[in-house]
Amino acid sequence: MGATGFLMGPYRQCQNMFAQGRIVATCVFLISIVVTLIVALTTHNIVAVIIMLIIQFFAGLWYTLSYIPGARMMVTSCCKVQAGL
Repeated sequence: MGATGFLMGPYRQCQNMFAQGRIVATCVFLISIVVTLIVALTTHNIVAVIIMLIIQFFAGLWYTLSYIPGARMMVTSCCKVQAGL
């Protein structure tokens, strides 16, 4: 988010983040960052922090894929094919 915010500017970045196709990915990504910090700073439970980091990673990946046309559909269809095996 910081890199694209630097390139586009903060106002345009916020507009793109909360566009109709990205709002869910943006919210999940931002919430996962906050929850990861809360879990890490309050519980000190390593397993919970690792789980939250994995969730945060995949939320960030899903958010990043929203900027590549057709990438989400490709990843979704690849996961469906792999799950069917």
